[in-house]
Amino acid sequence: MLSNLTTTTENFDSHLSNIILSSYDENDCVLRSDITLSTYFLPKGFENFSSSLPADGQISLKTKELLAAFNNNHVAAESGIQVRKLMACTTPGDGDCLLHAVALSMWGHDDKSKSLRRVFTLAFTGRYLAYYRQIWFDEERKFDSALGFNDCRSEEQLENEFNNLVSIAIESGSYLEGIHVSCLSNLLKRPIIVLGQNLFNNTDSTSCSGQPASGIYIPSLHPPAECSKRPLVLVFDTMQEISFGCRGHFIATVSAEDDVGGLPLTNINGKEHFPLRYYSSRILHNNSIVHPWMRRGIVYA
Repeated sequence: MLSNLTTTTENFDSHLSNIILSSYDENDCVLRSDITLSTYFLPKGFENFSSSLPADGQISLKTKELLAAFNNNHVAAESGIQVRKLMACTTPGDGDCLLHAVALSMWGHDDKSKSLRRVFTLAFTGRYLAYYRQIWFDEERKFDSALGFNDCRSEEQLENEFNNLVSIAIESGSYLEGIHVSCLSNLLKRPIIVLGQNLFNNTDSTSCSGQPASGIYIPSLHPPAECSKRPLVLVFDTMQEISFGCRGHFIATVSAEDDVGGLPLTNINGKEHFPLRYYSSRILHNNSIVHPWMRRGIVYA
């Protein structure tokens, strides 16, 4: 029985890998929408029995508190909005946790074959590399300015740092960051929301570069009409130590199939919107910018 189960799992890995690789459009750097529209839901009544969900001890206190704050957003409740309840999934921490988290949220299966990582690398280093460079430069300058460090890094320093991010994208097992989430959003033509503790209080939730990893990522390379309106929701947990002195881990979230609630995109007091991350300077950053990329039921005001 165990050998049959192992064979079935290996067959599924191979099947999923073939689908991912054959679905990649090298010209537009996207995956076909028939596979990226998927969302993994737990069957009704099985929220506490899915093998994908970790035992209580495997979830850090920070992630528990973060999801509790998100799931119990009283501002949404007072507005009569039912909030979709999110649950954390076990997500491998082998350096490809971002790809595993995205795959689990869409298909209920991690990126064991590294196929999603392969097409992500092609997309990041493809025809839009100059675009990712520009929005990364813009985000870094905004980040420095917010800290009062205007012009603290030269153009050469920024160029070297971005080149390192390109190298990281190419090497499987290297931990990815916010600009890579932006690329994944465009690759999938689907919004991605990354929840971090800094969205709910003043504690840190930064990636290896020191940049906040949490916020809203929209597929701004593509017209909203061509994109999925249902965002993927990940958690960025800074309590989980990873190698090379970098702190953080991307974690998939799922909800029950009968949960039709919306996603509140403000902190629990409703005073601060989740930040929009790595977007083109041609897009005005205001409270309505994310609406064209989100389905009805998303709360952003």
